[in-house]
Amino acid sequence: MIQKIYFIQNNDSLLSALSNLGKYTNTFQVKKSNLEKKLLKNSEIIILDDSHKMFDNYIIDHDLKNYKHCILLLKTANKSNTLDGTKILYKPLRIIDLYKEIIFKINLKKKNIKKWKLDKSRLLIINPDGNEIKLTEIELQLLSILVKINNRPVSKNILLKKVWNLNYGFSNSIETRVLETTISRIRKKLSDFNDGPKIQKKKDGYQILFNFF
Repeated sequence: MIQKIYFIQNNDSLLSALSNLGKYTNTFQVKKSNLEKKLLKNSEIIILDDSHKMFDNYIIDHDLKNYKHCILLLKTANKSNTLDGTKILYKPLRIIDLYKEIIFKINLKKKNIKKWKLDKSRLLIINPDGNEIKLTEIELQLLSILVKINNRPVSKNILLKKVWNLNYGFSNSIETRVLETTISRIRKKLSDFNDGPKIQKKKDGYQILFNFF
């Protein structure tokens, strides 16, 4: 999967060079953006250039010194001790140095993704940054089955039997509707997280495309 990188800057030449490098190496896609809370919530990789007019506001408002997926591009004269927790690259910079840092962040993010977990006692699914998604008992049961058998599809019959104690009948659409409605609710709850679990409908049932709980 190609990783998206959000570039918050006024330097289109650097944006173009970085975009071409991402395409050439087939490792990431660069998107020009403003800094939104959703990017931080989703643990997106962000490059923030001090040329951006909102740079100081972003640093203060979003506490970026504690955000490990951010790369700051600064002039040497702007060096600040308050940003010790964030990776800083000083300008002028070599594109290869920025590329290496992006790859490091991508690998770091992959490691963090493995920390998604289910908290069955509190009916929660928790992402690597500690964000919690509340589930119902039924949703948790269904998700637990998909996670347990995550390398292949789980049939509708098994899901209906184990979660609702129903026997699936091919002529009865009510059971199917119950299952599909629950799947839809779970998908909606997970949709806020770009790198979260995805539930895919297969010919033989449903499969969770996420094997790192």
